[in-house]
Amino acid sequence: MSDETALLRAIATNPDEDTPRLAFADWLDEHGRPERAAFIRGQIELARLKEDSLHRREVAFKCRQLLDAHEKEWLDPRHFGFDWQWSRGFVETFTDSPVSIEENGSAWLYSVNPFRRVWVQELLGKVDGLSFIPADNHITALDLTGNRLNATQLRRLAKMTHFPHVRELGLMFNALRDASVRVLCDEDFFQRLDLIRLGANPFTDFGRDQLRAHFGDRVAFDHGREPERLYTIKDDYLRVGWGDEFTQFLLIAGEYRQRLAVFDHAGNLLRVDGRNVPHAIGDDHRVRGRTREAARDRWLAELGYRSAAIKVKAFRFPDGGGITPFNWWADVFDGREPAPPGGMQDSVEGWLECGKFRFDIGGRDVWLNRGGDVTDT
Repeated sequence: MSDETALLRAIATNPDEDTPRLAFADWLDEHGRPERAAFIRGQIELARLKEDSLHRREVAFKCRQLLDAHEKEWLDPRHFGFDWQWSRGFVETFTDSPVSIEENGSAWLYSVNPFRRVWVQELLGKVDGLSFIPADNHITALDLTGNRLNATQLRRLAKMTHFPHVRELGLMFNALRDASVRVLCDEDFFQRLDLIRLGANPFTDFGRDQLRAHFGDRVAFDHGREPERLYTIKDDYLRVGWGDEFTQFLLIAGEYRQRLAVFDHAGNLLRVDGRNVPHAIGDDHRVRGRTREAARDRWLAELGYRSAAIKVKAFRFPDGGGITPFNWWADVFDGREPAPPGGMQDSVEGWLECGKFRFDIGGRDVWLNRGGDVTDT
């Protein structure tokens, strides 16, 4: 076993500890890979700095620059082709499937990466494929969204013994009806969980009430995705970019009022501002348009605007616009809206697999993919 592999296995075996990660950063410096080492140290510092400050924003900005420049060198596309998230210098959030695990050696991948949050796709209505995940994993959040699972499969999941660390379970967009309530309430596996996400499943109101009575706030029926997930928004459709004091921002110029969301480079929302657009005399829409653009450009100049793609976590403006949860498709799965001809399963799966997300601008939906490109309006 090489020194590098041994160090990586120590990190995977002790995912909560910073010491093995810092030891690997020292080894990287000694072997001519200073950028990778700087990224690990920077993200560890970022995780320790809990409160917003100019220094924390600078650290987040430097990490973002390093990742933009080197991410393709640091990841093997055979394993990281869909969705992932970095934390403390390593990928901890990861998307996998039985086919990937079997064909691409992902089992080995678990031994050298500190995976904590894993979304498993393509289970085809059965949990059997989860057996491909190594028994010595350290997964704390298991996401089984969109796998057509039912009560029988939940019972099989509860009997599996190789998820001892899991404390959060995602079960959105499955086929869980009231028959699943007893399974969830009776099986020991579910009792030790801190959070079970059950949105977009056709429980009745009675079934939901039973689950809330049993689990309290440890069960959720909303339609939100992974809370730490980063969404990319490009400057070619919405006015976004980097600003002064190591920030990134999104500016929406409406007819009468402009809205601004300011984020740090770790994607956290720092503040939301608003300004009224100066009144333009007369009815000429061209004059009003020039007035609106001039007001927008003045604000952009104040912000120190530099055109760039931003990466942010889900957020909402006070009026409800912003990156929003799943739309009415989720209500179809909830059984609260009639299913259109042909059903919605294929559409939802395609949407999830393409990584799309919904951006609401004053009640109008814009769909963007994981790269920030507009796919539909």
